[in-house]
Amino acid sequence: MLSKILNLFVALPLLIAVASFCTNVNAEENYWQDALAVNAYYTLGATYSDSKIPVISNGNVLRVLEEDELSFKNSIAGLQLRYDFADAFSFFVQGSALFDKDDDFDSSLDWAYLSYDMGADATVRAGRFQIPFLQGTELKSVGYSRLWASPLVPNSGAGGYKDYEGLEFLKKITFDSSNLNFQVAIGEPRHNLDFIDGKLLGLVSLGYESKNYWLRAALLQIDYEISTPSNLLIDDNAQAVMASLEAEYQYQKLIVNAGLSDSNTDISPDSNMAYLSLAYQLSSRFTPYAMAKVSRLQFERFSVPGRRPPPGRRPPVGGPPEQPLGDDEANSFALGFRYDFTGNYALKVQWEHVKAEDDSRASLGTVKNRGDVLSVFIEGVF
Repeated sequence: MLSKILNLFVALPLLIAVASFCTNVNAEENYWQDALAVNAYYTLGATYSDSKIPVISNGNVLRVLEEDELSFKNSIAGLQLRYDFADAFSFFVQGSALFDKDDDFDSSLDWAYLSYDMGADATVRAGRFQIPFLQGTELKSVGYSRLWASPLVPNSGAGGYKDYEGLEFLKKITFDSSNLNFQVAIGEPRHNLDFIDGKLLGLVSLGYESKNYWLRAALLQIDYEISTPSNLLIDDNAQAVMASLEAEYQYQKLIVNAGLSDSNTDISPDSNMAYLSLAYQLSSRFTPYAMAKVSRLQFERFSVPGRRPPPGRRPPVGGPPEQPLGDDEANSFALGFRYDFTGNYALKVQWEHVKAEDDSRASLGTVKNRGDVLSVFIEGVF
């Protein structure tokens, strides 16, 4: 119901915006050039792995490379459109074209929202958003916006939730040489798995920006309903609470990035991650870096409903499917560089050593994988 109301709330102003656009095009020849902004972004390149290993994709897609696989499927392209149809109102939409987890060509609508500028650096927005849990979750598809070749945020993002439809309030407080950014969000989230149904999302974040550093913290709560893949209800009122803290500090040509997040859920898995990056600007265009990351899924036992046999039938032989119990962890260390060309595009080259260990499946024992991943990308915006 909330989703339908929000779609209507966004669609009506959009129709008004289109009508306003058509009217003003006839009235003023250059109006559309001032009111409409269109931008595109892309990541084009190849990724090679010497063993079967999971890699972090540029979209919200779980991608596993096979041994000695050279893949071009981590490429992505997208389009952004912003239309200002009144002094305080604007509409923004962003979509991406990418390859899905089955390596089939797919597309996604990442952003679509109406924005109202309240004045005094305060804004209200309504529509579809990427979840602003970590800096990287909002701009994961726009590779040019980050230093590194691969996203810092794991594929699970904000506990597996990729976006939401709802309302946001943003407020900036400006001091002499710094800013304080406050954000509140509420809405209905969508999970990557079909058998997890997000019911309500609430988020509060606070960020501080100064001349040579920034710091941001976020607290996220999601109420959800979860079933088994065979559609047996497990819990219709489960809850997940997540927290994150990130920072960047620049001293002359040295850039330090660090972050961590943690989540606690009623129905496992819990998750946590941390990263640390050191970069040095050898010139205005060339920046080499080193980065370390760790992410972990922690599975705990929970009650799973059994399937009742039809009247007069005996219960099926054997128990329910094996329930994960334990940790699924991935650690990585990467070396790479970014070289910026004139004209808003950059070359990124990264070598990453990945070590994965999964002991959550008792029938398989501890499964260990390690391998090297080489990525070469051209990324840009225009």
